[in-house]
Amino acid sequence: MLINRIEKAGYLPHLSKSDGVTQIGIIGDEPSILNLRLNRIKGVAKVIRTDKPFKLAVLRHKRSDTHIKVGKTVIGAKKMVIMAGPCAVEGYEQMLAIARAVRKSGADILRGGAFKPRTSPYSF
Repeated sequence: MLINRIEKAGYLPHLSKSDGVTQIGIIGDEPSILNLRLNRIKGVAKVIRTDKPFKLAVLRHKRSDTHIKVGKTVIGAKKMVIMAGPCAVEGYEQMLAIARAVRKSGADILRGGAFKPRTSPYSF
């Protein structure tokens, strides 16, 4: 019921269970979340405002490191991962040349790759 109410209001609930306690983090606009008045719902022990932004990305709130596998490369493991490439791609040949240079330089991952033509050669 509580999860449904959170989702219907347009927020993303994030469940966390530890030592017999269930916590529900709510991701969304803070002032609007306060309007849900969750502390008035039966079964809600307390409502706590997070003290830090980006709680899902902070290591102290997790039990283990995050590892993301991209092909054969693992980001977040012990080895440093180098990602390189352009912020804008103007064509296939340009991207292919950059990809070869990135590989030759020893980088692990090619950054970019989305075709993003510029409207003017004088603007970035």
